[in-house]
This record gives sequence, structure tokens and C-alpha cells, in this order.
Amino acid sequence: MSEQENPFETPSPKGIRVVQATLRVIVAIQCWGYAASYLHHHNSYAFLEVIQQGYDIPAGQFAQMEKNVAYLLVGSGFITLFRPMWLLLIPLIVWQSGSAVSGLIADQSLPSILQPFIEAVRWVVPSALLLVDFWPPRVKPTLAFCLSAVGLVRLATATTFLAHGIGFLYQSQNGGEAVEVVTLCAQNLFERILLPNQVQLALAAAGIVEIVFAVSLISSRNRMVAFLMTLWGIMIAASETFAFTFNGYHRTLMQFAMAGAPFGVLLFWMKAYREQKPIILPEDELV
Repeated sequence: MSEQENPFETPSPKGIRVVQATLRVIVAIQCWGYAASYLHHHNSYAFLEVIQQGYDIPAGQFAQMEKNVAYLLVGSGFITLFRPMWLLLIPLIVWQSGSAVSGLIADQSLPSILQPFIEAVRWVVPSALLLVDFWPPRVKPTLAFCLSAVGLVRLATATTFLAHGIGFLYQSQNGGEAVEVVTLCAQNLFERILLPNQVQLALAAAGIVEIVFAVSLISSRNRMVAFLMTLWGIMIAASETFAFTFNGYHRTLMQFAMAGAPFGVLLFWMKAYREQKPIILPEDELV
């Protein structure tokens, strides 16, 4: 079989362009969310704080470094949106990964241990984009690369939902930031004051739903599950803005991948796969 006839070389699966565009948007929005965290709300970057401790960077130089990183993230978002390149995507992968694990250095509690898994989609999405949109030089994504990229996004989405659900179950019993988010959302959206046991029940139910979503996504190619996870991810991301208004929009942007990742998987399943009715095979007749 010639190279042109090799199904693992050409053609690329249908719908991969839509997935590329979706991944570009997710990465760009994440970059802008991280940038807004510092530029608008003056939150320090945990990853840079770890670097400062390791290299004993002076306070003035550290402040300038944070500002430079924020502006680089703004520019990286725009560049990635229109023309991703490995020169930016690889540093973004390092940035997202470092940001995810930075909390473990100072705190070994269960929420901190879960955080790298909750943020799995954040650092896997630029990795997947690198596989299907490599430049320079322009490399056409092969079938193997496309399936690997979508598989990574699918696995990361399931991991994020599973860890997020476990975190909800933990906070329903031990308290945490999610309690405040649920309470403020109910107050701001519905003008209701939830009792502690109501918040506990809501978090426990949400945690169970997310764990079921995670198991369903990784165990079957169910488009309805991916669609529901997209809606759920939008709700989780938007809850930060509903709860904290202007002070929470940057966190909504940073969590956008929780909705964008399952949406990308859904688009690929809708475009690249053709479902067929099951065929009943007759029993072999004995001679």
C-alpha cells in the first residue's frame, strides 16, 4: 500500500477543522482569564510565586515579571486564536501545568491534591491543539494524531469532571469555596437564602452528577452525555460570575475549558463518526 493510500496518513477525519477552531478558542479564553486575574484583580500567580521562592527574586523584579507574563498571556491568546504555533503552545502547556500543581507545594489537603486533576482540561487542551495544528512548519494532522488529540481531550474532560465531583462531595461535608459560590448564586439569581443543609445537599447531588458524567463519557461514545456535560460546564464556569459578579469573571474565563472540552469531543463525534444500525448475524448451520 502506498503512503497516499495509508489510512493512518490521509485523509484527516471529517470535522477536525471544527475541533481545531474549538481548541483555539478555549486556549485563547484561558489565556485572557489568567491575564485578567492579574491585570484587573491584582491576584498573584501561584506558579510565579513558586519560582520566586526557588530563585529568591526581589519584590520589585517579581512584580514586573508578573506584569510581563500577564501581557504575554493577552498576546498569546490573540495569536493562538488566529494562528497557533508551537513556540507559544509549549510554554502555555508548561504554564498551565505549573499553575495546576503549584498549590500542592504549600498545602497537602485533599482539595489541593485534586486541583491538578480538576484543571486537567486546561493543560491538555493546548497539548491537543499542538497535535492537530502544528506550525511551523505546517504539518497536516494525521488520523493517528487526530484520534490521539480527541482521546486526550476526552480523557482530560472525564478526569476534570471526576475530580470536580469528588471535590463537591468533600466540600459538602467539610465546607469550602463551593459552599460560598452556591450560596451567592442562589442569593443573586433567585433571591433565596439557602440553609446549610440545603447547600450540603446541592453540592452532594452535583458531585454525584459529575462523577456519573465522567464515567459515562469515558465508557461510551454517547453524544447526549457530551452535550449535557457541555451545558453543565457552562453552568459551573458561569457560576463564578453569578456569585462574585465582576470579581469572578476571570475565573469564568479560566474554567471555560470545562465546557469547551466536551463540546469539542461532541463536535468530533457528530462529524467524524457515522453510526450504523446493529446487524443480526445468523447462526452457522451444522453440516
